[in-house]
Amino acid sequence: AAVHLKKLQELDEDIAKLLGYAADSISVINRAAGDGDGAKQEFREHAQKLFAGLESVTVALRREAKALQDANILTLAVNTNTDFVLKQKEHDHVRVAQKILSTL
Repeated sequence: AAVHLKKLQELDEDIAKLLGYAADSISVINRAAGDGDGAKQEFREHAQKLFAGLESVTVALRREAKALQDANILTLAVNTNTDFVLKQKEHDHVRVAQKILSTL
């Protein structure tokens, strides 16, 4: 159990990095008007890091929550409908990001 709690702490740090990637992406958009192609490429790089990290953190959080639940440390009452809605929203966000990236 201690190992899984430690991994969750590490994931907390990864989430902070994701917020940094998001902030970097937004700052590039804010100054993109005069930079053109350089800003587009920089935005793509930050956005790709953000979405790759988001996918990795999401999978890891689910894995650690499941391990804690299996160890009877974490009791989750997860409604399958709620899980479906969350996954659908995640896919929607990825599609929007891909659409934005494809227009750059």
